[in-house]
Amino acid sequence: RGTLLVDTSASMGYSSHGLSKLDYARQLAASLAYLMLRQKDAAGMFAFSSGKGELIPPRSTPSHLRQLLVLLERLTPGGGTDFAASLHTLAERVRRRGLIVILSDLLDDPERIAGAIHHFRHLKHEVLVFHILDPQEISFQFEREATYVDLESGDRVTTRPQELRPDYRTQVRSWMERLRQFCVEKEADYVAVTTDTPYARA
Repeated sequence: RGTLLVDTSASMGYSSHGLSKLDYARQLAASLAYLMLRQKDAAGMFAFSSGKGELIPPRSTPSHLRQLLVLLERLTPGGGTDFAASLHTLAERVRRRGLIVILSDLLDDPERIAGAIHHFRHLKHEVLVFHILDPQEISFQFEREATYVDLESGDRVTTRPQELRPDYRTQVRSWMERLRQFCVEKEADYVAVTTDTPYARA
């Protein structure tokens, strides 16, 4: 039994090259659901943001794929990130042990994310985390002075990116390593992917 968790918070709408993080997550989730159902496993889905979510329980019938694809088709980014609250809510609803696949940019407090993953592991679920980021969120290759706007809070920062780039990259690498280490500690699998990664590789 596999349940695919798709983050639909506003930050997932970011794109530097035409394919947003949510677009990537939707297509990867569709591919994984198809593979699960093809091998006669049950697949379900939970789309979440702002501490709330919509759940389609796992089923293993071939016709179930259409229901999952209809949900994915209508997802749009919006709302804030409350990763932990959303996942704790789901953990209370999905009691039968299975595979939990998380597709998110993980833009929340790492300690709270670790707590939510621990909740699933405590209930004996296997957990696989796809950490989905846009390439620019890692490389920060912007060149001109610009105003950067937080998609969820609306906060604005005007800066010259070349002055921030070295420290920014160091901070992002440290943050990603912290998340990876939390997953290792909780015995969850962690896979970092960018939206230019081929789906087959992911």
